[in-house]
Amino acid sequence: MRRITCAAAMLLAGTPCAAREPETQPFDKAPYARVLYVSQAGGADTPQAGTMQAPLRSVRYALTRSGDAEPSGRIAIVVAEGNYREPNLALKPGVDLYGGFQAGTWRRDVVEFASVLDGGGTGRVLIGSDAARLDGFRLRNGRVSGPGGALLCDGVSPTITNNVFENNRTLTPRPWNPKALHEDANDGGAIACNNGCRAVVANNLFVRNATETGRGGAIAVNRSSPEIRENVVLENSAGLADPMRSSDGGGISIYDHSRPLLRDNLIIANRTIASNDGGGIFVALWSSPVIQSNVLAGNYGDDDGGALFVGGQKHHYGTPKDVPPPAGEFLVTLTGNLFAGNRHGSTNSGTMRVTMESRVRMTGNLMVQNPGGLNLQASDIAAERNTILDPVHVRPPGQVSFANSILRGGFRADGEVAVRHCATLEETAGEGNTNAAPKFADDGASWVAAKAVYDARHFRTTFTLPPGTALPAHPEGRPVRFGDRWSVVQSAVPGGLAVWGDLSAQRWLELPPSYTLKEKLPGVEF
Repeated sequence: MRRITCAAAMLLAGTPCAAREPETQPFDKAPYARVLYVSQAGGADTPQAGTMQAPLRSVRYALTRSGDAEPSGRIAIVVAEGNYREPNLALKPGVDLYGGFQAGTWRRDVVEFASVLDGGGTGRVLIGSDAARLDGFRLRNGRVSGPGGALLCDGVSPTITNNVFENNRTLTPRPWNPKALHEDANDGGAIACNNGCRAVVANNLFVRNATETGRGGAIAVNRSSPEIRENVVLENSAGLADPMRSSDGGGISIYDHSRPLLRDNLIIANRTIASNDGGGIFVALWSSPVIQSNVLAGNYGDDDGGALFVGGQKHHYGTPKDVPPPAGEFLVTLTGNLFAGNRHGSTNSGTMRVTMESRVRMTGNLMVQNPGGLNLQASDIAAERNTILDPVHVRPPGQVSFANSILRGGFRADGEVAVRHCATLEETAGEGNTNAAPKFADDGASWVAAKAVYDARHFRTTFTLPPGTALPAHPEGRPVRFGDRWSVVQSAVPGGLAVWGDLSAQRWLELPPSYTLKEKLPGVEF
């Protein structure tokens, strides 16, 4: 499987996006005191089984057997291909699970020999544990009236790598009759990281997970600080059955004093429903994420923030507002991200909405073709070295500054804003500003594809382009547009392009330019 390099973000912002789909890594049994083998094909859950030649049959029995090992030694459970319908499994400290092996030969390929952990629509797939790893599985069909449709990490911090989370869901709480909007519900369609969780979530694919009522269609972070990196977050939804606006964050929700790292992720075509905020990412209640080198493309927010919503205060109904935390304890950091083709219902904040006493630092981001652009209100925002080709609307109160940036989508400020050394669409007061138009490299292209075929195993569409078509160098990771739909290039393939998601009904596609400057503008530094 090919590594994705997000060329547009790298060229402009100086930081590559290293998102990867799940990949097959060699299994090394040397670090383990004991290895147990599981296979539905010919396995048996007996005390004598568990070897390569005589494997166990179920993952649940293997987890039970893993308690027999020496306390000082780690244990590995190696799981062959098959559909293991064993809901509500619980990981164990010191026990690592590896999937994606061929039955009998134990050759590993996590796509070809899929090991499926199936919730069967009757429960959560897994409960997390400290000091445990889950690598190379497909987790699907989790259904739970609680947090974490596939995996709940409540106060524990496992390592979750190279997995596919597909078609998992949290259900609406029962009974559900909240007194006000924006109440807490069942968060995390695939994963919920709660109460001090510091999990590592890396190189996974999250596709078509959802909440009925709850934040975070794919991942929800509450009072936690996980590391979420190099994942593909594709076509997830929040709020499928939500009458009370309690389902923000179509892809990822970050809430309640959380401090995660979100780095090098592709966040594509996620959505919120029922007037909820943040189609791609939602941040609120004094959370301080570092959001770095991600690509957000084609997300939809039914209320504010097509790609991103940032709030400080939570919504208060009849209760006093919080006193904002001091500057050293609350800051949202946006660095080197690429926003393209995101939108929302009212068309005033397709890129992002920042509000409710937020505190944000924006550096080196590229924002382009997001209808409605940036809506910034009642927040302190320091923005430097950004290229923003979307409209910007700043509303008081708050201290807002833009420096060394390209602001060519239109700039409107209803109050005082410091703008210096920026290239704007119109003449703008401030030190060193210019309205000279930047010259970008002409490296975009458009085509009519001869054929488009969807691969359901890899969740991508391959477009066959006319013979002799010249592709731009390194198209991987660049946003691509199909009429009013957007996605991201997964890889260049012989004779065409592979693109994330099911776009098999499309034929016309456009690769927008990467907006790399041909020459510097006077007074504007990057």
